[in-house]
Amino acid sequence: MFSPTNTVISGLMQCGDVDGARRVFDGMVFRDVVTWNSMISGYIRNDMIGEAVQVFDGMPLKDVVSWNLVVGGLVKYGEFGLAEEYFKKMSIRDCASWTIMISVFGNAGRIVQARELFDDMPVRDVQAWNAMIVGYIENGYVEIAEGLFQKMPERDFESWTQMVAGLVGAKELMMP
Repeated sequence: MFSPTNTVISGLMQCGDVDGARRVFDGMVFRDVVTWNSMISGYIRNDMIGEAVQVFDGMPLKDVVSWNLVVGGLVKYGEFGLAEEYFKKMSIRDCASWTIMISVFGNAGRIVQARELFDDMPVRDVQAWNAMIVGYIENGYVEIAEGLFQKMPERDFESWTQMVAGLVGAKELMMP
């Protein structure tokens, strides 16, 4: 929903005026989910993940965007365990929610858990496939990544780039 006040909050956060945005937020009589999400996003943008989580935890109603913002923010700042906790609490997830956690597990070398999430996804988009392929490649499972790549229903530029880079990297490792 468009609200001039939400626009002001977003603008202040983009300019780094976190205190000004907070004053506007605190002065609002009615705050919709977009207002809360603007604060969460702004805090994350301004390297204030603790404040973002506090605002999120204080939200009366959360949507999937709210959850994705906080989980993505926690991942961005290396709070992987906390990100996983929040992911598990999510009542509704979209492709982005699942893909964030697939990437987290892949980056952490927890490829089995990444694959379990990938397999549990009700619907997979190209980004989810790419995240799983990257996870395999980064963990040295290039052949499995190649097999998954072959099964992809659609591929984009990133899919091809990651697969080619993985194959080239594997070939370089095998060369004397």
